[in-house]
Amino acid sequence: MDLDMFLDDAPGSLVVIAGSDPVRGERHHKAFAPGPLPDQVPSFAPSTFLAVAEQWAALDRKLTPSPSMSLDRPVGVALRQTQAISPELPG
Repeated sequence: MDLDMFLDDAPGSLVVIAGSDPVRGERHHKAFAPGPLPDQVPSFAPSTFLAVAEQWAALDRKLTPSPSMSLDRPVGVALRQTQAISPELPG
């Protein structure tokens, strides 16, 4: 992690973390702890809410699995490959 990214105007601070594991022994590093959220939500214009809702809908359409599990999705490719070499699986 590039610690310099969190020095100037980051909305939080760096905190020291430590631990150990059997292979590497004691470990010390820093983690980013975000600052508290504001007490009040900023006011936005209705057009802003509409734009955000439209983007969420577009993202949802992209993430909804296709019924045909098309080849442009890695899960579909892996499933088709598995079905091709495993006679027990339907497909």
